[in-house]
Amino acid sequence: MCAVVMLALAATVCAAQEEFGTTTTISITGSQAEGYSVSAYINGYANTCDPYDGESFDSYIQLGLYSGSGTDTASLQTPAYSYGPGSYTVSGGLYGWDGYDYSNNEQCTVDGSSATQVITISPESPHLVITPPAQDVPEGSTLTIPVSVNVPNAYVTADPPTGTVSLYYGSTNLATAKLGVDSTGQNGQAIFSLSTKGIALGSYSLTAVYSGDTNYYPVTSSAFNVTVGPAATVTTTTFSAAPNPVILSTSITLTAQVTPEVNNVSITGVVTFSVGATKLGQATVNSNGSASLTMTVQGVSPGTYNVAAQYGGDSHYQESSGGGQIVVIAQGTTATSVSATPQSVVQSQSATIDVSVAPIQAGNPAPTGTIALNSGSLTLAKLGLSSGTASYTASTKGLSPGAYPLTASYSGNSLYASSSSTQIYITVLPGVSMAVSASPNPVTQGQVTVLSATVTALPGNGSKTPTGTVSFIYNGSTLGSATLGTSGEGTLPVGTGGLAAGTDAITVNYSGDPTFASSTATLNLVDQ
Repeated sequence: MCAVVMLALAATVCAAQEEFGTTTTISITGSQAEGYSVSAYINGYANTCDPYDGESFDSYIQLGLYSGSGTDTASLQTPAYSYGPGSYTVSGGLYGWDGYDYSNNEQCTVDGSSATQVITISPESPHLVITPPAQDVPEGSTLTIPVSVNVPNAYVTADPPTGTVSLYYGSTNLATAKLGVDSTGQNGQAIFSLSTKGIALGSYSLTAVYSGDTNYYPVTSSAFNVTVGPAATVTTTTFSAAPNPVILSTSITLTAQVTPEVNNVSITGVVTFSVGATKLGQATVNSNGSASLTMTVQGVSPGTYNVAAQYGGDSHYQESSGGGQIVVIAQGTTATSVSATPQSVVQSQSATIDVSVAPIQAGNPAPTGTIALNSGSLTLAKLGLSSGTASYTASTKGLSPGAYPLTASYSGNSLYASSSSTQIYITVLPGVSMAVSASPNPVTQGQVTVLSATVTALPGNGSKTPTGTVSFIYNGSTLGSATLGTSGEGTLPVGTGGLAAGTDAITVNYSGDPTFASSTATLNLVDQ
């Protein structure tokens, strides 16, 4: 309501009952035919024409100073939280001067009126926000319940709540905590940590009670449930790393295997890998209990490092830890190998040479770089490695028969040291020509014909005559074999009753000998 006093001057003060944290509006209206000032005070007053003349007050506003008749209205907005809950007297006054002497306040006289009204600020009701655990709490673990005492959104400029919060199970006080201030600086907060060791399994209905303070009323929360479940299952954690040893600046995969003693439900959670106080990273445990972290090894010196794998547990499984060593090396070693296919090759034919460079430290990246193929002091070729391998086709054209040494030498790179293969030999065999015939040819079906093969050395291979055997094959079946004579000829009489009428292709194979390579030819026999 508004209080109004009517004298020679008139003043009206309007205020209201407010809650802590809101803004109080004080309105003052004054009118006078003479010069005057209009002033408002909270918990104080002035009784002279100078409002600053030694009088005490909490808040003050001067609305206007008039030298003639007029009316003035203004409002004083006072944040209630500046004062706190309680009762406050609001005074408004009109003060005039005789003789219009504004320069000498000591000579003026007070001729005015005033009005007062009591404004009451009451405490506010805060909101309790409780965050119970989303899952069952295993028996024997720690139950954590944050409780916030929040200022309503409309009053976020008010002082944060103080006092205490208590947790109750029925009428039993489980714990009491003093309120602190949350991260916003506006709300009160308490965090409860309760042990469930020895607590019977089941659901428990709890409430939180805020004690209140001078600015906020006490509040009791709605009931909320906390369920204590079976104790968490014991786990074991084992550690492995691959590759190990690992080369500096390459990747390594750290793996933890978390194994429960009893696997009732799927395991969840994370594993943290660390070396001493240095955290390397975290990995999520999959449904099989495995967690892997792949990282690049850099910023460390070569040496042996102890890695710890810490499983943090979940609502059903206890935490556990394991660990092991990894060895970091500055440069890896390699094994180089070489092979030839075929390793015995006839003159003027080709052999395929395959080389491979593999890291001794298994699992590390395939070496790259250049590999050289050498036969004694002669370099046959330099090849670029791809995935640690390379191939080269070597021709024996122009080479004399004999055994030729072959090695492969890897040059190395920033990750790997150089290495060389053991020596192998490629044998170049003298070439032969083979003439095949049949007599008679054509032959009447059912009669006997003599199959003949003559093997001779190619020019340039001396006067030696090839030895060994020749085999005659028809449709995959061997008709027979013949030993070469001193002239290099072998013959085989065969009956043609088992041959099909028409032209029959007979394969003739020379076995070769220690000097001469094997050879193959085809004989076309016409069976009428």
